Amino acid sequence: MDILKFIASFISLFIFFAHADKIRVGADAWADVTEHDGSGIYFKVLKEIYGAENIEINIESYHRGLKSFNDQKLDILVGIFREDVKHAILPKWYIDTDDPIIVFYRAEDEKTAHINNLSNLTNSWVRGFHFERFISETPNPYLVNSAQEGFTLLANKRIDTFIDYLSNVPLSLARKFKHFELLPSRHLYVAFQKNQYGQKLANTYDKKMSELRSSGKLKTLYAGLYEKSELDSFQENKEKMIILTDEVNLLRGQKSQIQKVNQTLSNNINLLFDQLNEYDFEFKMVHDYSNIEQSANQDNLCYCDMLKTEEREKHFQFSDPFAIYLGLQLYSKTPLPTNTNNQVNLRQLFVDNPEHKIGLVLGRSFGEKIDQQLADLKRKQVIEIPAKLNSILAIFNHDRFDYLIEYPQYVNLHWPNISNQKLYSYTIEGGKPYSVGYMMCTKTKTNDIFINRFNQSIENLGRSGTLFNVLSSEINQDKRAEFKRYFREIFSYEEPYH
Repeated sequence: MDILKFIASFISLFIFFAHADKIRVGADAWADVTEHDGSGIYFKVLKEIYGAENIEINIESYHRGLKSFNDQKLDILVGIFREDVKHAILPKWYIDTDDPIIVFYRAEDEKTAHINNLSNLTNSWVRGFHFERFISETPNPYLVNSAQEGFTLLANKRIDTFIDYLSNVPLSLARKFKHFELLPSRHLYVAFQKNQYGQKLANTYDKKMSELRSSGKLKTLYAGLYEKSELDSFQENKEKMIILTDEVNLLRGQKSQIQKVNQTLSNNINLLFDQLNEYDFEFKMVHDYSNIEQSANQDNLCYCDMLKTEEREKHFQFSDPFAIYLGLQLYSKTPLPTNTNNQVNLRQLFVDNPEHKIGLVLGRSFGEKIDQQLADLKRKQVIEIPAKLNSILAIFNHDRFDYLIEYPQYVNLHWPNISNQKLYSYTIEGGKPYSVGYMMCTKTKTNDIFINRFNQSIENLGRSGTLFNVLSSEINQDKRAEFKRYFREIFSYEEPYH
């Protein structure tokens, strides 16, 4: 045995001996998969992988389980969505494929309980399932502790909708409800703590899941639920895709000062990528966009949520649009003069205020007409800032520069968490009323295949109505009609937007 292998083996043994106690596994109680008595498919799988004698099972509500995991009181949390745990290791193998998430309403309320009206209703779901991420303007949902409680409240007209799974509807109440789909089926994962021990457990999980499938044991464990789990079609040797982003929420394990920065993009990407089982995605932080042409020949590389410009199209290929934002605004801490259309001309603003400065991410595009105005600024009028939105707003709060160009839905949502100071916002002369985000990939055959698959994923979310739900989730109610109009201009999906 060479010395490096000996050291590696010693470290592995040390990690496990350092955690001589049982592996602490947490889960909510779900029929057939995680039962209160410690039985169920997921627990059987974990016992096969780690040994029944090495596992300690903790059954608690989904909400409490997430808290226990975040407080590091659990080594493993079972049956979670990718976005539910930010500081965690997710293995390559998922553990199951979830049922679609359904909106239930009373049969007599068919005209009221419509997907377009959810923001006006009293919506309810089990505590810990953060479905507000997929419904516009739902600041105060009615949270319950169990599906049984939720369906009972719905039947008794205490709430307008209850969001849950079709399999949880009590047979005695089933005829009272109608329903429609909020989210399509998605993969469920096992989360591990983000440390050496968690990585060791995750590696063991991936290795053993592969062995269990090859031996046929996995099919036996899942029995009649094996086909639905989609584990038989799981691809082990996935195509690696590097996704460059300035959005901290896409970087698993990163802790943001603002926990919900661009939550819309994070939710949207997770839903889109969940359908692309043949790819293994790795997100990397991009700090500016000044030299993106240098990466134009790299295979398996894409930039996430980019504006399309003529210059960029020379070097990159673009997906179909998958994100839309209300138009960029110029922000200032003091009132500014405007033209007759209540717009600010950037050139004239800096001619009149030559000592003022604007914060800009190098190479970031705001659309060709705004970019042209910014190109005329003097070097001393521009402060270079990092790409991360949470950093941008924090720097702006400390008066490093006088003006900021940003999307209103993010500033309106997150600025109150940073400062009580009032901001003045203005439309920019030459700016568009909305911006569209694309996946921008290098021009290679591999990426061409990826773009086609990504476009299929967009199409699936669009036709189900999920894309609209997610993209409109952080839009204020007074802007929702305007947003819906722009959505129709960009996307061709008719239902359910009549």
